Amino acid sequence: MKAQLPSHTVAVKKLDSAHFKGKIDKLKEEIGIIESLQHNNILKLLHAYIGKDLQFLVYEYMENKSLEDILFGSSTSGTIKLDWNTRVKICLGIAQGLQYLHERVQIVHTNIKSANILLNEKLEAKISDFGFANLYSEEDKVMAIARETKKGYTAPEYLQMDDLDSKLDVFSFGVVVLEIVSGERNVRNQSKKETEVLLDRAYKANRNGNLKSLVDKNLSTYDEREALIILKLALECTTMGASVRPEMSGVVSVLLGEKSIDEVCSPAKPTGDINVVGSLEELAGISDMAAKPSGDINVVGSLEESVGITDMAESLSPLWGS
Repeated sequence: MKAQLPSHTVAVKKLDSAHFKGKIDKLKEEIGIIESLQHNNILKLLHAYIGKDLQFLVYEYMENKSLEDILFGSSTSGTIKLDWNTRVKICLGIAQGLQYLHERVQIVHTNIKSANILLNEKLEAKISDFGFANLYSEEDKVMAIARETKKGYTAPEYLQMDDLDSKLDVFSFGVVVLEIVSGERNVRNQSKKETEVLLDRAYKANRNGNLKSLVDKNLSTYDEREALIILKLALECTTMGASVRPEMSGVVSVLLGEKSIDEVCSPAKPTGDINVVGSLEELAGISDMAAKPSGDINVVGSLEESVGITDMAESLSPLWGS
């Protein structure tokens, strides 16, 4: 929720305290990690209030709201149109933010999606909404993962493997890139029984040598060669086998034109990867499986929804005193 302070505007998020009963000290540790993050493409956590029954987070405020709002048309963001160069800049910004998380501070976000990419006044991408899913009870994790899986950003190994790593975010990034280039949601419910998945369409278009058909028809001009490179990169990021997806440092190099896709993508491995059978539509519909975070890297997942806050003047006082 937006809040106006004497010197500037902030965004305030109330956490669901039911998830953190008996875990306040661990929650404070997690928040300390997030407060320490320093990168232009990571939304800055300014302050936090963590009490036994009440927890608030205060973030820098992004006037242009989320990538989801702009791409898919909320009433407040419908006037903003993203040209081709801006879309490429947003892809690069997300990639650089993830590279920082994975390689500098060893954090996996676990819930990268267009709704969690905020845009500032210059339309620069800010990765947002770090949650604390690793502190959830097993039951809460199952419910949260089931809810997020239906949105189509979740890598298949999240549902079927215990050992998660940064390649989970790489998959989700690839899906977001497809949305940015196409201007379409990854999962669209055409009817109660039919669901169209953008990633399925991208695979089919690639097989048919027609990736260009995915580019947003509302773009008046764009760089066709660059678009094809970015679309192919997105498909590499969403490869079903996690081990053959590129690292985010490689993704950044391709987007900067420093390396080719072939230089940053590993050849397929004969063993060691999950065997995924069925369409992505089926994967998007799986809702009863959960995975445990890896012990090798901090998993900071985003699974809580922002809620309205009443009595803002009363609530903000302890926030700034923490």
